[in-house]
Formats: sequence, C-alpha cells, structure tokens
Amino acid sequence: MPSPAPSTTRLTWVYISAAAFIIALAAVIAFVIAAQRMRLPNGLFFVILIPLGLAAAAFLFGAMRSHATYKGTSTIGTLELGGPVVVLGLIVVGGVMANRVETFALTVRVHGPSGASDIIRAGRLTADLAGVRRDASIGSDGQVVFADVPSDLEGQSIRLIAEVEGFVSDSAAERVVIPASHIVELGLKQKRYLITMRGTVHDRSGNVVRNAAINLGAGSASASSDDNGNFAVLTNEAPGTVLPLTVSLNGNVVFDSDVTINEQLPLRLVIRRAKR
Repeated sequence: MPSPAPSTTRLTWVYISAAAFIIALAAVIAFVIAAQRMRLPNGLFFVILIPLGLAAAAFLFGAMRSHATYKGTSTIGTLELGGPVVVLGLIVVGGVMANRVETFALTVRVHGPSGASDIIRAGRLTADLAGVRRDASIGSDGQVVFADVPSDLEGQSIRLIAEVEGFVSDSAAERVVIPASHIVELGLKQKRYLITMRGTVHDRSGNVVRNAAINLGAGSASASSDDNGNFAVLTNEAPGTVLPLTVSLNGNVVFDSDVTINEQLPLRLVIRRAKR
C-alpha cells in the first residue's frame, strides 16, 4: 500500500497552484483594463479567460481539494459536470458577459464624383474605430458594413481610407462623423495621372525621323520628334490604358496603331515611309 504524500509536498503544491492562480488573475485584470480602452471584441475575451479558468480550477480542486457538481436534464439525457469544468465555464462566461457592451452596425456607402448614383462596386475600405483598425471589401452594392461598433463612437469622428483603383479620397485619410443613422456616405474623386510617354520614330531602314507629328488618344495629347527622332508626350490616362497613336509627316499618316500607356517602356515607332 503506497505511503501518503508528505505534508510538505502537499503544501508546496498549494503554494505553486496559488501563485499560478494569482499571476493569471493579475494578468487577466490588467488585460481587461487595457482592453476596455481599446474596445476589443468579446470573442477575444473568451480566448484570454480560458487560462484564468484553468488556473482557478487547478488551484481549487487540485490544491484545495474543493468539490462542485452541476447537473442538468434535457430531452436526450442527463448532463453532469465536475467541479473544474464548472469553474472554468463560470469564469469564461462571466468574464465575457462582464465585458459585453452596446454595439451597432456601421454602413459605409462608397460612390464616385457624380453622387450617390455613381456606385463603386470594387475595392477595399479601412476604418479606424477608436484605435482598432478594421478592413473589408466593398460589396457589389457599393457598401461596407462594419458590425459590433461600440455605441459610444456614435457622433464621433473616425478615419476611413479607401483603396479603389482609379479613385482617391478628398484626402489621404478621410475623416467622417458617425451619424445617428449609422450610415456614412463616402464620396471619391477620380485619380489624376500625369504620365510621360517617350519614344523614337524610325523609318524602315532604321534611320531616325525628325519633325514627325505624334498624336495620342485621338487628339488628347500631341508632340513632335526632335532632330534625333525622339519625342515625349504627356497624358492624363492611367497606366495600362490602351489608346490609338498616329504619326504624320507632311500631313500624311505614316503610322497608325494602338499603344499601352506605360511610363517605363519607351516606344520605337517604325513608319511606313518618310517623306522629306
């Protein structure tokens, strides 16, 4: 028959369990205080409170030899839970309920410069909600819905940052006030580009062609080649846009093709003939 454990060993276990419980309790209290300021969601509390519940169960039922039982009856049978499970559940559920706050859903409607009917149906939107940054895709209806926004943010100013191809906010980070309706209209304006398309005009023999008239985008931008056949034409179109480009000599069109706007790759235009 095994001999009982020495009392010093039991006392040591009590001290270790108590220390672990106190440390876990202090850490969770500090976290709760900080989390209230940061307005963290209840789901995160659920994860954080599990170590505290386990430490409490280990201390009460391992070191202190406490006892507790919960019984419940349902249509499919009887549920009986031992003490450690009950303590763990009470701490986790109680902590989450204590942190529960009033929330609302914030709807942001994103549209272009023509107004609410100019719906933007793609892109992403980032909201800074009292120190918590949340990011979501713009839906096909032009809306983004941020759920579980703390109610004390109503009437407060927040930052909204839109990432939509070809559009920008009126500022890099738009500040808006959340109204009582919890619906925010976010208008964007078209992004303005200034791209320099460069290139050289050659004839079929490889000779450079000077004084060639370059016309880009059916008259939206134009330039002429210098003595070395080089040209530079400015355009407000976005990179990747395909535009028609023509080259004329003495009023005759000697080159006619579509080009893709790209500031990094110079064009080499070979005309059909070069008239002097």
